[in-house]
Amino acid sequence: MSIEVSGLVRRFGSHPALDNVSLHVGDGELVALLGPSGSGKTTLLRAIAGLEPLDAGRVTYDGVDVTDAPARMRGVGFVFQHYALFGHLDVHENVAFALRVRKRPDAEVRARVAELLDLVQLGGFADRYPDQLSGGQRQRVALARALAAEPRVLLLDEPFSALDAQVRKDLRRWLRSLHDRIRTTCLFVTHDQEEAFELADRVVVFHKGRIEQDGPPRQVWRQPSSAFVLQFLGHVNLMSGERRGGQWVGPGDLRWLGAPQGPDVAEGPAVLGVRHRDLAVRLSAQAGPTDWPVTVERIATSGWRSELQLRLTNGELLTAEVSGDELDELALRTGDAAAVWVRHGYLFAA
Repeated sequence: MSIEVSGLVRRFGSHPALDNVSLHVGDGELVALLGPSGSGKTTLLRAIAGLEPLDAGRVTYDGVDVTDAPARMRGVGFVFQHYALFGHLDVHENVAFALRVRKRPDAEVRARVAELLDLVQLGGFADRYPDQLSGGQRQRVALARALAAEPRVLLLDEPFSALDAQVRKDLRRWLRSLHDRIRTTCLFVTHDQEEAFELADRVVVFHKGRIEQDGPPRQVWRQPSSAFVLQFLGHVNLMSGERRGGQWVGPGDLRWLGAPQGPDVAEGPAVLGVRHRDLAVRLSAQAGPTDWPVTVERIATSGWRSELQLRLTNGELLTAEVSGDELDELALRTGDAAAVWVRHGYLFAA
């Protein structure tokens, strides 16, 4: 089933949670709604489900206007962040709940629940209760329950945020595999960019109630449409300056002559964005004429990579990411002089 939302507006007092949002989700697509807290992601999900009234705009399913249809009539499966399982019911009855409400025959209920528990890899857990399950197992039960009534669309609101990192990673891969089998149209809300990029066919980035960028994960990552998107995707240095004579010029006469990625930027105030891993570090003795001199302020090692906090001569702090081998080769210590150069940079109008 395809979903179309057009000109959605939802205000809470003077705050626009949705500010003229329009979006198309194709049949069978898996789309991530990505953005910081309060950007409008969950409000949009609830509006699509019929759980949030709108001040303006329309919602259509397969071309049929459902804006005024109640949630129970929309055929939507909703998976919440904190499972929302019934603690007094075992796994079988939690999954069977939607079917019981629809007064399906017992034989049909048993067969459908068994099918779904096998689908979510919990075939031997039917008689357990939620408090006897791990967080990842509970979330899979919640997903099976949402799928029980064969929804036309599946909506997930930060489904993995309450789980630890390894369980999240395992469930992401499992959910992608499940989606590839059942091909239900699916939208999920997340503020975790790694989750969005690993799972989704498309990533929609929200900011202050508006869609900032919409596209395939690789395109959003490689061609961020604004400084906000680049910064939100994380691990980036942003430096104010100006574009002058075809180059970027920053405070302290810092200059960058490279060809910027991103939208065309006219002469004038401009922000240069450089991802941490695109800021190359070398020893002062090896510095070229366009390198920027820096002083090492701090070295933080995390597994295979290290982050170097570097102080420019104009006082600004930059962060560079290097591998363990690179750090060993550089042999830098706190207080050492070094130099950096920009491998790839993004330029945006200030």
